[in-house]
Amino acid sequence: MYPIRLLIMIDVPCGSKKKYKKCCKKKGLYTKKSEVPSMWKNLGQSHPSFRFSIGDRIETDLDDPEETEGHPQWIPGTIRGFNPNIGAYDILLDYPVGKFGLDAVSEDTNNFTRPFGFTKSATHKTDPCATCGLNEPADGGVKFVQCAGCRRTRYCTRECQKIDWKKHRVQCQAIVAQNERVSMEIKELIKTGKSEAIQNAFKDAVYAGDLIIVKRILKKRVDDINVNQMVDDIEVTPVFIASEYGYVDLVKVLIKSGGNVNQALTSDGRTPLWMASQQGNVNTVKVLIDAGSNVNQAQTTTGCSPLYQASQNGHIDIVKALIKAGGNVNQASTANGSTPLKMASQFGHIRVVELLLSTNNIDVNPHTHKNITPLNAASDFGHTEIVRLLLQQPNIDLHKKDDWNDSPLGSAIKKNHKDIIQLLKDAGAK
Repeated sequence: MYPIRLLIMIDVPCGSKKKYKKCCKKKGLYTKKSEVPSMWKNLGQSHPSFRFSIGDRIETDLDDPEETEGHPQWIPGTIRGFNPNIGAYDILLDYPVGKFGLDAVSEDTNNFTRPFGFTKSATHKTDPCATCGLNEPADGGVKFVQCAGCRRTRYCTRECQKIDWKKHRVQCQAIVAQNERVSMEIKELIKTGKSEAIQNAFKDAVYAGDLIIVKRILKKRVDDINVNQMVDDIEVTPVFIASEYGYVDLVKVLIKSGGNVNQALTSDGRTPLWMASQQGNVNTVKVLIDAGSNVNQAQTTTGCSPLYQASQNGHIDIVKALIKAGGNVNQASTANGSTPLKMASQFGHIRVVELLLSTNNIDVNPHTHKNITPLNAASDFGHTEIVRLLLQQPNIDLHKKDDWNDSPLGSAIKKNHKDIIQLLKDAGAK
């Protein structure tokens, strides 16, 4: 069980030194005193069928992409109760999430409920000292040490590690215990499990981004694994799943094991590269490109390319990588005729617009089924600096009217974008 000292810390979720009533309650982080863990009467209570106790800090995967959009995959919270009939916990989330609010139910499996901090990957050379924040010098003059237990923290000296141990100990022990539990389960499964069970365990490990288990299964039971087998009702592949969540090291392992980087979902034609481009997973995008991904393979239902998605979402580094790999800057959606430039102009991603305009043969007046050009879109949505950039293009169409009979100037007048109105008039728009 977590000590009272740690539970008191989460009475003030925002981390300030103010009292609960004067700070976090007003911010909506907790709405009732009954939701302050240190005040629970059943604090520390355990159940023989469950791994965690009341008050334990965990992180949960709510497994509802639509309702958790904008949040990380794993959301921090506190165990508040048990549901033995369904094998799940009642969770008090640290902050409201979609329809769940602060209240959530999470199954007592490693795929849904883990110790707080468990999902942080093993440390890398770029991680700073967990105590003082010092970065490791590039010349190697100072050699950092790593927590040998959980492998989640690095320190510049043993002294810093000792200072941090009192705070880090509970999380470290919980992660080590969970790793041991999972290791025992997977060892037994690998030893005695049938092929179907092995494939299911492989799928679960991919979803969880558990590189160690994936490697272990591939090493011991590779003959029972189809790395390109589609799973679930939307028929996603392991490479697609890992690309969506940005598990770049896992993507590398799956590709090395025969994962098909161009295998698309049968439902709508999305590819791993398309998904990684949409999600902004730049390192994953680079790995997929190096592995031979077709950078212009579009979604079958809308015709949107990876470059279209990255431009729409403003992922400038991905846009750069896709263009360098041969991405077609004028490839339009088959559903609405919009191009990457039109989408970047509409959503106000000025750096993406600058990059697209710097490419050869860019079409600044693409035709869409609504006749909305990039200049129409930027003028309508009030993106002044993008309008300024587009007006610098020698062949820009100042008078193109959309299906509502509005020119760029007409759209700007309707929305009362005064600066844009003046820019367009100075450029000769009427």
